Amino acid sequence: MTQRLRVLKILTLVAGLTLISGGASCALLYLFLPFFYHGPDVLATNLTLASLAALTLTLGFTLSYQARNSLKGRPSSTFRPPSPWFIVLVFFLCLIVGQAMLSLLASPVLTSLAFPPLHVLAAVSPALAILAFVARRTRAASWRTVSLEVSHGALLAPMGALAAELVALLVVGLVIAFVFALTPGGIEQLLELSINLQDPAWIEDPANLAQLVLSPWALTIIVLIFVVIAPLLEEFLKGLGVLLLGYRLRGEAQALLWGVACGAGFALAESLFNGSIALEGWGAVMIMRWGATLMHCVGTGIVGLGWHQALAGRRPWRLLAAHGASWGVHALWNGAALAVFVPSLLMVAQPQDFVAQSVASLVVLSSLAFLVLLTISMAIVLLYLTRRVGRPSSGTVLSDEHNPFPIKIP
Repeated sequence: MTQRLRVLKILTLVAGLTLISGGASCALLYLFLPFFYHGPDVLATNLTLASLAALTLTLGFTLSYQARNSLKGRPSSTFRPPSPWFIVLVFFLCLIVGQAMLSLLASPVLTSLAFPPLHVLAAVSPALAILAFVARRTRAASWRTVSLEVSHGALLAPMGALAAELVALLVVGLVIAFVFALTPGGIEQLLELSINLQDPAWIEDPANLAQLVLSPWALTIIVLIFVVIAPLLEEFLKGLGVLLLGYRLRGEAQALLWGVACGAGFALAESLFNGSIALEGWGAVMIMRWGATLMHCVGTGIVGLGWHQALAGRRPWRLLAAHGASWGVHALWNGAALAVFVPSLLMVAQPQDFVAQSVASLVVLSSLAFLVLLTISMAIVLLYLTRRVGRPSSGTVLSDEHNPFPIKIP
């Protein structure tokens, strides 16, 4: 076991150094791209580069530092982050300055260089604030283990989820296309759709996009992927971070904090790259990320408690129940988000249809209200869970290795 752990630590060090190398390349591209590329998407492109650089450099330095210290036998101290209220203050400052910058700065070069750091800080703030809140109420894990869990959530889980979701999308799409082709005139319609999708002018027309998305076949694919399959895959993969360190698990408080750390890593990676998709409504997207981040953290925190019940309590059915609860919350969130997006597309595509506008507006407002209610409910659940698991008592052990030198919490 000791030799295997040493190999894993060396691999972690190599992974960290690789991330630093890739992140440095992205940072250089971010600094120089606006001076050589003047396309209409320069801000979105540079925002993606800055997000990649921030994510890979931060996690790369963290993993390298922790792996190096672990190889040298240096223990890690208890995870004590800054106040969550300070992080919330940073978020609102970045939100105000960033939105003003998007609205007032006329120079694309200056905006492409000055705005991305504000976006990065605003995007990671919800995840870090929620993680800090749970950590300060539990004080149940070390910097090293929390760093590993956040890295799993921000790197391994999203990459695995993306690959699995692409495969699922391909399979579902092929099955539905096959069934659709068997219907009368289905092959002709598929050929027509294929030709239309190759025409940029057709794709840019909101009416055509709405007609495509609102078709029964497209809606079936969207609901299956985003409401059923994606939440199932993401919650399973995020929760694996707790299992990977399961031999160090010492209690419910630690399991909850590890699970929240995995969810926070996944959410901050998602927030970093979602911002470049809809720059017109960047401020609103960043505010909505609080609810989505809470959903990820609470869901994986529950799965973390489920893993504790399965590993320490020998109650695997509780792990299944935890996965079911996290999937249910995630599915509800994605379903409500779709109920905001699809009617909004209809409103843009059919501005003259009063009935369609009225019904779509009602659905959008109802879905937004449900998302707010769900966010409040998840905040209450997180408050309850942190109070229930409490802080470990004096003398509780936080082991950064499988044994034999545990760390005592004073």
